[in-house]
Amino acid sequence: MPDLRLSLCMIVRDEEQTLERCLASVRGAVDEIVVGDTGSRDGTVALAERLGARVVHIPWRDDFAWARNQVVEQATGHWILSLDADEEVAAGTAPRLRELIASPEARLRCYRLLLRHHQPDGSAIEYYYGRLFPRHPAVRYVSPIHEAVVHLEDRDALEYVTTAEVVVDHWGYAQKAIGPRWERNLRLLASAAASSPDDPFYAYKIGQHYLDGGRYREALEHLERAIALAGATRYGYVAQAYGAAVCALIQLGLPARAVTRGRAGTKRYPDYPALWYYLGTAHLLAGDSRPAEHCYARARSLHGVADEAGREHYQLDRSMVTWRPLHGLGAARLLAGDVAGALRAFQDALSLAPDQPDALLGAAQALLRLERPAEALPLLERFATQRPGDDEAEALLARCRIATGAWQVAYDQLDTLVRAEPGRRLCREALADVLLAAGEPAAALDVLGPALDPVGAAAPFYRQAARALRELGHADDAANAEEMARLLSGGRPR
Repeated sequence: MPDLRLSLCMIVRDEEQTLERCLASVRGAVDEIVVGDTGSRDGTVALAERLGARVVHIPWRDDFAWARNQVVEQATGHWILSLDADEEVAAGTAPRLRELIASPEARLRCYRLLLRHHQPDGSAIEYYYGRLFPRHPAVRYVSPIHEAVVHLEDRDALEYVTTAEVVVDHWGYAQKAIGPRWERNLRLLASAAASSPDDPFYAYKIGQHYLDGGRYREALEHLERAIALAGATRYGYVAQAYGAAVCALIQLGLPARAVTRGRAGTKRYPDYPALWYYLGTAHLLAGDSRPAEHCYARARSLHGVADEAGREHYQLDRSMVTWRPLHGLGAARLLAGDVAGALRAFQDALSLAPDQPDALLGAAQALLRLERPAEALPLLERFATQRPGDDEAEALLARCRIATGAWQVAYDQLDTLVRAEPGRRLCREALADVLLAAGEPAAALDVLGPALDPVGAAAPFYRQAARALRELGHADDAANAEEMARLLSGGRPR
């Protein structure tokens, strides 16, 4: 059998920042690179040509499948590898491409490679997707968005084979903000849904898209429609629709409804860890620590079984079976008053994700409640480096320094921050506490002054002001400040 040639096929537009890394990841593993440019205005085309690609210019028709098919038709290899510019084949796995296509039985196989979609918080969602397939006149992409490789004449003629031997890392979700591409994809999804109004897949995708864009009411509407359209079918994306619906309800401040939806989802999909995690969070926000603990423990228990089976059927976020449920257990135990148990859970989470900000904060808060500030301090210092400029992080760090006796360090930190950014409410509150504890009530009042504006004022500032006024001998003014604090806390006028 002659050597089989492999063509990398891509569609790009304005990708000069990421293209070189993508092509470097398959150097030596592919025989040709065909890049379809859909209208770049930056240096993408020149860069692609300099890196050895053959560039074809393709008009953009709001159809990803059509564009990809145009590039495939320009390829000359026996096999096609499809990548996006913000992706790369993971180090050490590219050589396996040759072995896969050389398999005697692989003539009409589409290999579903392991994709790792890296998220802004450092986690990654994993699932398999068809990216390696033979160049055949009947094997093409379909669907204008979320396109898939199929055999156009006989859907059963193309065998889909799942493999984790080749891994593709996608970095776009970790880097790109909501913007023109988000609007474009929403338009394409709406068009696809209009063509197939009873297809639950597009309803789910639109709902997820709205959720990613922070438009929670629209997200919930489409996700509920997807669940209803799916009926009794058990597509993997329906489990994800349940999870996304729970998230939307949580964001809308409706934890009781989120619990109801989550229970229905876990009943149908008991092996989907993300659903158990989201249900645990809904219980936690509803103030129910015991069922929250149960749900988080269930998510964690799926760690082993979720790896391969989960990626086969669902998008698997590994953090949903590792540090996230452990962090949730810690939060639930804190709510229940089991501070020592909470600390153990947070420490277990940190053993799996040592620099995860939420786990660092949880462990530090538990240590502070156990009156162990010296142990909490390094955790809060690490937390602050993970959240640079964050008001909560800086205020907590300062309070921990105070608890360890480092008053001057805390004062210098807070004074510098509040002077530079007067809107730091939590740091201002902590600075006032430092001054009050140091016996400087007049200076504390000066710090509190800008925060005592009736518009947007908060009760803690008035309580601090009342304390300072009492120490200065202004009993009537202190009483007035206490009354303002009571009213701002929801009390009725006297």
